[in-house]
Amino acid sequence: MVQTVYVLEILRATGTVRGHFAQTQGAARRAAAGKYHLTGRWEDVQGGPVVAQLLGENGEELARVVRERLEYG
Repeated sequence: MVQTVYVLEILRATGTVRGHFAQTQGAARRAAAGKYHLTGRWEDVQGGPVVAQLLGENGEELARVVRERLEYG
């Protein structure tokens, strides 16, 4: 069985942290604000596994939501 998941990746100076796995893109975005206290503006991204990115006040990318397909059975 294949399932689509949305992964919140938080970008830090020390590397990328895969912070939250969700069944919807919206849930992953909400985790950025609620669980990780990140603020900024979300932009949708077309094509590729990255579906959205969170940009800070200076335009720097703070986090992103990545769509992945997991197979289990």
